[in-house]
Amino acid sequence: MNIEEMNQSQSFLSDYGPLEVQLLKGDSLMFLQSKDGYLDLANTRILDTPLATTILSANDGEPLFFSRTDALQTISINVKHDALPRNITNRMHRHDFFELSIVASGDIEMQVETQHISCRRGDVIMVNRNTRHAEDLLRNATLYTIELSKDYLLRWPEADELFTYMDETQNQFFTRNLDDEIKRNKDFITCRYLGDQDNYEITEIFLSIADELEHKRPGFQLMIRALIYRLFATLSNEQKYNCTYVDLGFDGGKSLANTTKQFLDKTKHKISHSELSAHLHYSSTHINRVFQKHFGESVKDYNRKIYMREAAKLLSSTNMNIQEIIREIGFDNRTHFYKLFFDTYQMTPAEYRVRNSSGGKL
Repeated sequence: MNIEEMNQSQSFLSDYGPLEVQLLKGDSLMFLQSKDGYLDLANTRILDTPLATTILSANDGEPLFFSRTDALQTISINVKHDALPRNITNRMHRHDFFELSIVASGDIEMQVETQHISCRRGDVIMVNRNTRHAEDLLRNATLYTIELSKDYLLRWPEADELFTYMDETQNQFFTRNLDDEIKRNKDFITCRYLGDQDNYEITEIFLSIADELEHKRPGFQLMIRALIYRLFATLSNEQKYNCTYVDLGFDGGKSLANTTKQFLDKTKHKISHSELSAHLHYSSTHINRVFQKHFGESVKDYNRKIYMREAAKLLSSTNMNIQEIIREIGFDNRTHFYKLFFDTYQMTPAEYRVRNSSGGKL
């Protein structure tokens, strides 16, 4: 089926609700691998291929555009939805390939495992295999990505000089993570653009790679390889990029547990499962499991301890009335708050204020 000729639309259910997908180019059966009409937009890898490129663009008032080109074909779609959130790609996922994300325009917020990263035009993030990550497109932003498989880095073409074009940071990052025995490493590299703000050589290199991959003219494999050399050489230029290696190790969820604790300590109010999941980009079930593993109590119990402590502090140190304090710590149900407060301190909020404050008012 030639989607480019038919230019048809299909409706799907997804994590974002009903979506209208306009198929612009490619074979829908290869891309839209859904079950019972359900579409997973985060899972865009459709086959094993040595190398692929993607373009993702989100502009105000326009459909989200997605295009992926690999060794077999180019697939392009538009996604339309009145209620489509700007962070449509914000779904934590991982791949068995190295992913190089290039900010072509606008600003991008990324999360790699528990690390939040703000990126601007020209910046590049290299993410290890099997490392969970997500990208939030902000206003009028375009993100280019290159998928590099282990086989591409090691075996095609054989005995070449790819790694000689990388600086020491990049070289160690890739060579360290090519061994399947240690692919559970959680690490990445941030490359901050330092060059001329009107000259983004890295995006020009990407577009040349995507063009060669799409048109597949004679010798395109060698042309792409040369462009990959140039890409890593550009990122290794210290006058244009400041590259930082971040090693999260393999901590069995300890960093996520610590990040969860820091978030609860900072917010000091009642957190819903959906709020916690949206902030940390993990399911609430997973967050609770690793939190309990490392701190010996559930997220719910620890959260209650924090917001009850905050309520007690506000009662003893401020003149806020009790209803204001209830709203401040995220409660709608006054009766439920009173019950929890009494269970925690064996007295009512009014009694607590009288015993612990000399000038408070109810």
